[in-house]
Amino acid sequence: MVIHAPTKKKLKETAQEAINIFDNWCTQNHLEVAPEKTNYIIFSSLVASPRLTWKGTTIKKVQNIRYLGVYLDDKLNWGAHMSAQATKALVLHQNIRKIAGKNWGISQQHRRILYKTVVERMLAHGAAAWCLKITAKIARKLTSIQRPFLLSITGAYRTSPTAALQVITGLPPLHLQLQQEARHITLTRLKKPLSPEITDIQPSQIESKAKGWTLHPSLFLNTNQICMTDGGPESLADTRAFHIFTDGSKTDEGVGAAYCIFKNKIITHQWKGQLQKYNTVFQAEITALREAIQYASENLKDHQVKVYVDNQASLYAIANPKTKAQIARQIFKNLIDNPNIKVSWIKAHANYPGNEKADELAKEATTTGQPYTVLLPTSHIKSVLKACLLRDWQELWTKGNTGRPIHKVLPKVSLHTQNWSRELSIFLMEHGPFPTYLHRFRLSQTDYCNCGGIGSPIHYATECPFTLSWHLKTPASSNIDPWRKSLEGGGGLITAGESSIWHFDDSLHNAQTFKRADVELKHLWNINHPMVKDLCLTQTTDIHRHFQVRLVVFRAPQ
Repeated sequence: MVIHAPTKKKLKETAQEAINIFDNWCTQNHLEVAPEKTNYIIFSSLVASPRLTWKGTTIKKVQNIRYLGVYLDDKLNWGAHMSAQATKALVLHQNIRKIAGKNWGISQQHRRILYKTVVERMLAHGAAAWCLKITAKIARKLTSIQRPFLLSITGAYRTSPTAALQVITGLPPLHLQLQQEARHITLTRLKKPLSPEITDIQPSQIESKAKGWTLHPSLFLNTNQICMTDGGPESLADTRAFHIFTDGSKTDEGVGAAYCIFKNKIITHQWKGQLQKYNTVFQAEITALREAIQYASENLKDHQVKVYVDNQASLYAIANPKTKAQIARQIFKNLIDNPNIKVSWIKAHANYPGNEKADELAKEATTTGQPYTVLLPTSHIKSVLKACLLRDWQELWTKGNTGRPIHKVLPKVSLHTQNWSRELSIFLMEHGPFPTYLHRFRLSQTDYCNCGGIGSPIHYATECPFTLSWHLKTPASSNIDPWRKSLEGGGGLITAGESSIWHFDDSLHNAQTFKRADVELKHLWNINHPMVKDLCLTQTTDIHRHFQVRLVVFRAPQ
C-alpha cells in the first residue's frame, strides 16, 4: 500500500482505514495475513511516526524496505541499496578471484567480459530509479565497488590509481555508466524528457517498439505472398506483372531510400526520399518498401505486382505478425488488404537491371531525394548518451590529480581496452617492484637502486648496469613523454611475447643473471657513491613471491 496525506493525523487515519478494508477483504476470501511479519516505512521529516495496528498488533516501522530488488530507505539517499549492492559485488569478486589471479587464470579479455556481462548488469538493476541524478556520495561508493574488479582485470598493484585503471581497461567510472543507462531508460521507456544540457530530444521523436500481435492471429498473409528465395530470374522472365525494386543506402553524405517500377522492362515510375543522417540502413530499406507497397495499393489494385527487396531483415520483419517495428506492421496490414501484391527477396549486385537501378536511385537520394521524416532510432539515442558519457569521463580524467603518468601516455579516454600486459601496466603506472615506489609507501628505507642510481622504472629500462642486456635507447629529458607513448604502442618494449619490464624484474632479483653478467657489472667499480663503496655479498628478500631470490653483488677491488 502507498498512502499519502498532508498531516500526521490524516496519514494515520487514512492508513488505518486502508488496513481495515484490506483485512475485511481477506476475511471474506478466507485469507490469513501475519501482522507480525508486516512492516511499514515512512518518508517524512516527522520526528514521531504514526502508530499503526492490525488486529491489535502494532505494525513494525523499518528504516528501509526491499521492493522489486531495490532498497528504499526513509531518507531516500539510496544508502541501504548501495550497501546491499556492495555486498553482492564482493561475493562476485571473490568468485572471480577463484578463476583469475595476478599471473594465472583466465585472460584479461575474459575477465573484462565477465565484469561487463555479470557484475555491471547486476549493479545496473533499477538504475533508472536511483542513478539518474548522481550524488558525490553515491559516485564514491560505486567507484569503491568497481575498483577490485579493475585490479583483477589488470593485475596491477593494489595502490594503483582507479582513474588510470579505468582508462587502461576502457571501463568508464561506474556511476557514469549506470547514469547513461538510467537516462536511456527514462527517455525511451518511461517517456520522460531529459534536461536540455544533456539532449533536447523529446520522447515523441523516438521510434518506439510495438508489442503484441499486429492483427488478430486469424488474419495472416498468404503462403506465397512473401518469398525468401532469389526472385531475380523471375523479374527478367515475367513481363505481365509490374515489377517494383526497392533499396536503401547510407553513406557519409546521408541516408536515402528509393524504388522504381518496371513494366515490360521500361521504368514507369520512380521515387527517391532523403532521410536524416541519424537514420539507419534498416529504416531506409523498410521505408522504401513501405512507400512502394503504398503506391501499388493505391494505383495498381487491378494488376499483379511483385516487389523485390535485397534486404532480408526487412522481409523477416514484415513476415512476422508480432514484429516490433512500427513501419513493418504498416506493411503487414497493407499486404493483408492487397493480396495481389507479392514480395520477394532478390540477390544484390547480381546484375539484375531493376535492382541495380534501385541501388543507383538510393545513392542519389542521399543528396537529391525529397526530404522524408522517420522517427529517431534507439541507436541514435544511445550514441548521443554515449557522447555525453565520454565527455563527462574526459572531463574527470583531464581535471583529475591521480594517474598522471598514464595521462601523459593516454590523454584521451576510450571505451576500448588497451590490451596491456600486467607488466606494461606496472611499468607505465610506476606502481611496481621499484625502489622509488617501495620508498614512497614506506616499504623500503631508500629509493636508491643497488647500483647507486635512483630506482625508477626508466632507470632500469635505460641506465641500470644490472639490466644492461635489455636496455632501451635512453631518451632526452624533453622526450620522456613521447618515449613512454612509444612503449605503449609496443615500440621496443614487447619482445618475444613478454615485456622487457618482466626481464628488468628478473635481472634485478635473479642471482644467476648477475653471475652471467659479471662483465657488465664491472661498471660498478667506477661508480662514486657511498652505497657502492662497501659493496659485499648481500641477501635481499622481496615482498613478492616471484622475487624471493638472492642478490649477488661483487666487492670492489682494493
